[in-house]
Order: sequence, then C-alpha cells, then structure tokens
Amino acid sequence: MEIRPGSVDEELAMRTMRLSYSDVNIETPYKACSHRAPIAEVNEVFTRYSKKKLTNMLGSTIEERRANTDLKSRRNGGINVLVPEYTDAAVPNEEMVRALAQVQHAHADVVVTPVWSNLIGELVGQGDRLMTTLVNLNDSYIESIEAFNNKTIWGVVPQRLPRLYLREYIQRLVERDVTSFVVDFNNAAVDSNPSWLSELLMAVKEYRLLEESVFYALNANEGRFSKRAEVIPAKDFLCCGFDFDLLGMNNTMVRGNKEFFEKLRNNRGIDAAITYRDFDRNNYGYRRRETESRDVREQAKRMNLRRQVEESAILRQRLAEDRSVKGYILTKQSVTEKMISSSKALRAEIYGRERARQTTLI
Repeated sequence: MEIRPGSVDEELAMRTMRLSYSDVNIETPYKACSHRAPIAEVNEVFTRYSKKKLTNMLGSTIEERRANTDLKSRRNGGINVLVPEYTDAAVPNEEMVRALAQVQHAHADVVVTPVWSNLIGELVGQGDRLMTTLVNLNDSYIESIEAFNNKTIWGVVPQRLPRLYLREYIQRLVERDVTSFVVDFNNAAVDSNPSWLSELLMAVKEYRLLEESVFYALNANEGRFSKRAEVIPAKDFLCCGFDFDLLGMNNTMVRGNKEFFEKLRNNRGIDAAITYRDFDRNNYGYRRRETESRDVREQAKRMNLRRQVEESAILRQRLAEDRSVKGYILTKQSVTEKMISSSKALRAEIYGRERARQTTLI
C-alpha cells in the first residue's frame, strides 16, 4: 500500500492522507464499513476466534474450509482490512497463531495483528508478563504472515495496554516494519483517555513516522445515552478530530452474567420497543429512536454508515478548501467546546503550533 501525506488542519488534530492499493485510491478521513453495508472503499472484516475454534481448524479440514469460506464471502472490491479477535483469556500455542495468520493472509489486502482484549484483561497487573506475552504473540503472527508474499501489516495497539509499556510496544512493532496502527478502544470513547492517546502519537512521532503511518480507530464507543437524553454526540465519528485517518466499526459485545441480562429484560419488559441510533449530519449527534422491527434497526445502522461516509467526504473537501474545519464543525450542535479544546491541545502537542500545511503529492 502506498501512503502519501496531504494537509494538516491548522487548529485541530485532523489531516488528509492518500492511500493507494491496486486500483483503489482513497483520501482520509474516511469511514470504513463492512459487508453488511458495502458502501465504502474500505471494507472491515472483523472475525472472532476462540481457542476451541482454532483447535477445530487445526484438526479438521471441514472447519478450516468453513473459516475460509466465511472470510471470502465478506470481501468486496475495495481495500479489505481483516481484523481477527482472539476471544479466550488463555494464551494460544504457536500452531494456533500460525493457523490464524494463514487464514487471514489468504483473504486480506491489509492484515491486522489480532485483538487480544480478553487476554490483556487476564494479564493486566502481572507486570512485564503482559508485555512479554503480547510481543511474543505479535512476533509469531507477523513471522507467519511474512513467510508468504508481502502484504501490508497493521499493528493493533490496545487502549487497555498501560502507558508504561506503550513506547516499547510501538518500538517492537516498528522493528518488525509495522508502521501503521489500529487502536482498539474496546468500547471506550476516543476522548476518554487523552493522555494515553497523546503518549501513543508521541511515541510514533519519535520514529518520524507520522507522515507514513495510518491510524485506524477500532471499537470506539458511539456515546452512551442517559435516561433523559434524546440526542448525544456521535463520539465514534468524532475520532477524525483526534488524528485518526480511518474510522472503523464498533464490534464489541455487551458483556454481563446471566443475572445481568435477566435484569435487563425485566426492566425493558417483554414487549419493550427496540431502540436504535439515528445519526444526524446536521448536528453530529445520535438521536434515540424506537421501533418494533429489528429490520428497521438494521436499516438504520446501514443508513448511519452511509451518512458518515458522505460526511467524511465533506470534511475532506472543507480541509482542502480551508485551513481548518473548526468553523464548520462548530456549527454542529452536538460538538462541544470541550471536544474542540481537546482536539486543539492534541494537535499542538503533535504538530506544534506553527502552520503545518503540506503539499499533496497526488
């Protein structure tokens, strides 16, 4: 994949980048979609693999064929970014990691190192064991990918990784020639931990890679409704104001024990309406809606993605024509001054306060 820098917003942590792969050319910021809503040139293929599933793939050609068929059916003609998540808290063995890498490689245009969320949750608090385990697993995965023909590899950076290990973690990825990063927010909002995000970007800056790196936001929280709020800021879409080039999907699942879900059902009632989010381009917010049809909710999800794809094009156009999109974004009622201040502070720290407008190379 060819990556070329475009322009940097003079006030906010936002920029344009040109990405080229085969005959596909896109400019960021850009909203990725999935096979359920094939309306974008970046197709995110997110797949979960348990230890049991990998064991079955190793022991059965039927299971391995099924895994390949599933991935093949979810590709499209754009840039296919394959993101695997390993769902167990137990460390997989080398054969499992190799099998995972090989099935991803067969169908990816961009191969992403695995999301290890549950494993990280198990190892947090165990000191250097967390870092050693992640590095060894990533090394094994990358080596398996590199054994085949070259494909672009992006490295997952989990937000659950303590900042103590961030710089070393980035260093190890860069040493393996992995210089673009998928930040797994694990259903946290992009602005929930600004000091951690700043530390990550500064670590990449140390290697002078900012103009060569793509930043992909994965599993960012959309924002949580309070009991009375009818409209809340679309925090997942606002990732583009925190130096993210590609805005991925939120694939996280609601977690809880049996009692939690029983209580949830009782509170809602058997005949309770199905709630869903409706993205409003005019205010950059999600409006709470209700329906009795799951089909309506799924249609709304696809429409939200379409609107965000279209709105990201507006942001690119505004940034090309103006020195900053700040004035345009401030017309959106759900965008707060606090969000603007956070984006400005991040931009000043990363790019400096001087004008940082580059010449587009395409």
